[in-house]
Amino acid sequence: MSADRPFSESEVRFLEYIRQWQKKVVFVVNKADILESVDEVDAVKEFVADNAQRILRLDRPAVIAVSSRAALRAKLAAAGISLTSLSDGEGGPAPSSAQGGPARIRRHWRRYWPLPSTGDPPTLGLERQVSNFLIGGSEGGGEGVRLKLQTPLFVADALLGGGGRQLAVDLEAARAELEGVKLVGRQLAKFRSEMEKDAASQRAALQQVLSEVLVRAERFVDQTVQLSNAPLLVSIAAGNREYPFRAAFEKEVVGSGFDALRTAVSEHSSWLRANSRAAGVLRTTPTSRQRALRKRACQRHCWRRH
Repeated sequence: MSADRPFSESEVRFLEYIRQWQKKVVFVVNKADILESVDEVDAVKEFVADNAQRILRLDRPAVIAVSSRAALRAKLAAAGISLTSLSDGEGGPAPSSAQGGPARIRRHWRRYWPLPSTGDPPTLGLERQVSNFLIGGSEGGGEGVRLKLQTPLFVADALLGGGGRQLAVDLEAARAELEGVKLVGRQLAKFRSEMEKDAASQRAALQQVLSEVLVRAERFVDQTVQLSNAPLLVSIAAGNREYPFRAAFEKEVVGSGFDALRTAVSEHSSWLRANSRAAGVLRTTPTSRQRALRKRACQRHCWRRH
């Protein structure tokens, strides 16, 4: 981060993310040489530390103020390399702290560091802290090994935590869906009870039409099958004559029975369709929730396959 812009929104999001993986965080404030006094440097460091404690909930975060420009110039001067030759590609690789020695770097660093200081250059302190932390030293020996061993555990813990949270969300969604299914079941049971009760009158109307046709048929048979018509019936049975009562049967028995039955069936069908549509039983277009559930199921299936 920079002294003129200690924290940005993207940096905060990044730090919050890496803190989930239990990573050690060291804050390095660059461009400290643009500040006018040591008090301003301390104020910026305190500001960064306070925000790190407040936003990221870190306990005593390490904050180091450096000047990359001053450090580079000091190392170049200690190694006997000019900045011009380095920029032209003639000076070889960038110098390290080993070139020229720490004493020479300290001497040249004070030429480029505008603020009064009696200690080591901040960059040397930063390099020493990183080296001690990872490789081993008086301040944090063996920390690199510990980090290497702990990293898989932290990763597993983060993955398990994320998986647990996702499972909790899925469980809550499944419970809500199950409650919805139970509600639909209760509504369907109520709808069925009401339909069966109301359908009794519809069935009674159909039964009435059929009963009237049956009564007329019985009366027609009683009037036709008589001893006085025996010769005619015998002749019809023998195939010598055609049945002369067809027109009378259709007129007296069938009559308006077909029309009445067709009307009753049509009314019952319309009644059934209207009640089913009102209750949502005939819904054929999937709702947005159904589409979302199907999409989620498809995604899970595809993820498991791959």
